[in-house]
Amino acid sequence: MKTRESKEVFDSLVHNGIDFLKSSVEELTKRPKYSIINFCSAIEIFLKARLLLEHWSLIIENPIKASLASFINGDYRSVGIDGTIERLRNIAGLKISREAQIAFSRVQRHRNKLIHSFHPQYLKDPNDELIRDIVDEQLKAWFYLHIFLTKDCRNQFADYLDALKELHSLVRGEQGYLLAKFESLLPDIEKRKRRGIVFSSCRFCGLHSAKEGEPENHHISIECLVCEIKSSRIELICPTCGAIIEIHSLGQAETSVCRAHVDVDGLIDEYVGVKEDPLCELAYCSECEFTDRPSVINVNGDWVCFSCLEWKVLVEPCGWCGDYVTGVVGDYYSPGCFRCTFHIAQDSDVQNHT
Repeated sequence: MKTRESKEVFDSLVHNGIDFLKSSVEELTKRPKYSIINFCSAIEIFLKARLLLEHWSLIIENPIKASLASFINGDYRSVGIDGTIERLRNIAGLKISREAQIAFSRVQRHRNKLIHSFHPQYLKDPNDELIRDIVDEQLKAWFYLHIFLTKDCRNQFADYLDALKELHSLVRGEQGYLLAKFESLLPDIEKRKRRGIVFSSCRFCGLHSAKEGEPENHHISIECLVCEIKSSRIELICPTCGAIIEIHSLGQAETSVCRAHVDVDGLIDEYVGVKEDPLCELAYCSECEFTDRPSVINVNGDWVCFSCLEWKVLVEPCGWCGDYVTGVVGDYYSPGCFRCTFHIAQDSDVQNHT
């Protein structure tokens, strides 16, 4: 496919994604079932639009059987959300977080349930609780999709930044249901504040309803009382300006003074450094499966992943490859950690054919 034709298909996909997302917002209170279906379609389309820029055949379920003529005619079975994310990671080199994939998959599962089974509560006069649950789900998915479109792939979607800004306002504008919940919780929030409990603005819904736990080894757990999304952050000292640097999930960090941004690699290099001996220094995370390098770090006695902020994890050496990893690991006679299981399967295939 020529470059011009590829750009035309990309633009067409992006326009479709924008239309589906607008329709999702419009249908929310009247026909919530179709709001969920349209929202899920928008996620799929935006992800596939970015994958298309690598090569048109990659958005086909089985690229080996790809036909340009069938693709142009729209006569093909496309790859699903999980498959698209896997290809974006492995081929485009994008670091889509496990949290983002979970949020997208949650919307997809909800969509699939509505398509394949009957749910009478979606038919007429949906109540506020149902709408609020949908808003919670879509706000979290949009949070990660917005990062993907305007930060991770900003250059590729540069022509659509104004339209994406408008979409951001539309999606966040559906917070009327959350505001009602916030107002009902406000007396309790104020009472907790007087007892010394700290509240901050929620990164997902934007309301000042995120309850912060007591700092423990620089780690702070957060739970929004309105949208009920749980998250966390780590606070360390910025080596540039000496201010507090807040490390959120996705390996993002920002100071309040110099506004320095640091990615996972920068955090590891700056605060830990690459050690000769990996013992009790660095490990790989099985939660977010960040494999570029070990991202699990010992912070004052507790292990924390600087990629997904999974905290107080158990770290052990893998019985197969010897690397330090989190989660379940095997030994020499059974599959090892998440990084080497694939290689073990390959070795078995070779042995079976010799």
